[in-house]
Amino acid sequence: MADKPKFIRSGTRPYPHDDEGNDGLVMEDIDGDGRILLMRIPDANGAWKVCSTEPRLLVRREPTEIGGQYYRVLP
Repeated sequence: MADKPKFIRSGTRPYPHDDEGNDGLVMEDIDGDGRILLMRIPDANGAWKVCSTEPRLLVRREPTEIGGQYYRVLP
């Protein structure tokens, strides 16, 4: 019991879970400066939407706008 546990609780799945994916998180340096300063997370109530002319950019969503894919932006 002094070593790191190979199994958690009574389950048969080894820990840590190396076979799990990254849940859609893909880190990418868009402008090539070596820094990632913001991330966008899908949120039905988010204040941002994808720009219609440049899909890499987000634009402010209108307060009355509904039915689209919206995002929350976090540092």
